[in-house]
Amino acid sequence: MNEVTQTIQKLQVFWQSKKWCALALSVIVVIAVPIVNKALGISLDAGVLFAVLGLNAVYILRQGSIDSKKTGQNAFKSIWDSKKFLALLLGNIVPIVVGIVNAKYKLGLDAGVVMALLGLDGIYQMVQGSVDAKNPNEH
Repeated sequence: MNEVTQTIQKLQVFWQSKKWCALALSVIVVIAVPIVNKALGISLDAGVLFAVLGLNAVYILRQGSIDSKKTGQNAFKSIWDSKKFLALLLGNIVPIVVGIVNAKYKLGLDAGVVMALLGLDGIYQMVQGSVDAKNPNEH
């Protein structure tokens, strides 16, 4: 196999990486939250932003731990089949949705409620990651 083909194969694996997508999602959240705060006046707390980034870090580290144990050549599961990744997406979207609903309906929910939800998501990530680690080639 020539060098160009190997490079293309490595790039295909890179773009299918759930960890890369989680990192990209982190960058999007960091950019989007201040914009949404200003545009919609939802005033998401900086602590919530850090909690979202922490959730993404937990996912990246946990998935990296699972990936390091894989032995199969093509043992990568689709992003949309990953329970942990879908939970991560939900964890990244919830703060913005709660902020919008809170601002629109004047519910008075504080940042602690959102952080509690993110904490539950983080616990799920850790538990599901422990289950997934038993059969790393399937996750």
